[in-house]
Parts: sequence; structure tokens; C-alpha cells
Amino acid sequence: MFGRMPAGIPNDLLYSRLRARLGRPGGPGRYADWMREMTRQAIWVVGEELRLRRDDVDAAFCRQVFTRARVSLVGNREQGRMEQQLRGVLAGLSAQVLAQEGLDASRLAMLEAEVDLVGDLAELLGWALELPVLAVVQRRVGGDAAAPNLCDERELLGWVESYSEMLEQLGRDLLRLLRQWLET
Repeated sequence: MFGRMPAGIPNDLLYSRLRARLGRPGGPGRYADWMREMTRQAIWVVGEELRLRRDDVDAAFCRQVFTRARVSLVGNREQGRMEQQLRGVLAGLSAQVLAQEGLDASRLAMLEAEVDLVGDLAELLGWALELPVLAVVQRRVGGDAAAPNLCDERELLGWVESYSEMLEQLGRDLLRLLRQWLET
């Protein structure tokens, strides 16, 4: 579906460090802190493109702004379907990136803490697509027949695949930051 799978033995470093960190008292809370910081950084990037001050950038606020904008363009039902399909595609991509980094489904199941690495990584990757999604929806509603219909699952998948290299690299970068956090 996306990218390539590396040959050889998966990287054990991220898995072993994550398992050790999450097993410590307060480990899941510290992971939640890391996730909040990564979300904040992702939103800052979006906020800069929208020319917002950093003080004005808040995850819930930004999510509402993008959701309302999409609803105003395509309606509540279509926006909901598009968002659900996009989350599914990003979850698949996240699972692939995690597996490439040595955190496949069996290893994720062995983590003793209740964390949703696939969902969290998909959420972080989703921030990178907020503005491009809105731009495509605006083009489509404006009559641009060349703009993909992101409410159609096949067209959405094809469109996300055009971003797959960037998203995979972003996912690896986020996991590198997670690994660095685990080492502190």
C-alpha cells in the first residue's frame, strides 16, 4: 500500500526502551506529556502557515476550525465520512511505519502500558494534512474537476499516497524524537 518494508531484523532499540519507560511508575503519564508536546509542535507549524500567534494555537480550537471549514464546504455527513476514512488510512500508514521501526502488532500488544501508538502517530500525521485537505476540498467545491473527491475512499487513498513519502519520513522523525525522549 505505502512505501517499502525494510529487509532484515527489526530495530529492537525503540521497542525495548519504550517498554522499559512505560513500565516505570509515571511512564504512561510521561508518554502523554510527550504526545502533548508533539501535538503542540505540529499545531504550531499549522498555526504559522495560518499566521496565528503561538499563544493562539490550541489543539481543540484548531480541530474545530478545520472541521467547521470542511463542514461548511461539503456538509456534516460528507465531512464525517472523509475524516473517518482519512483516519483509517493514516492509521494504516502509522502501523506500517511503526512496524518498520520494530514495533509491529505483536510487539505493541506486549507493551504493558495502555498507550495507542498507532492512533497517536496517525493523529500527529493528520496535522500535516489539515491545510492540504482543506485546499483540495475548496478546489473541488469551487468546480476544479482535477481536484480529487476526498469523500470518495479510492480518490482519498490515491491522494494520501501522493503524500506517503513525506508522511513516512515525518513518522520516522516523530519516532526518532520519541526514542530521544526515552533516552533522557
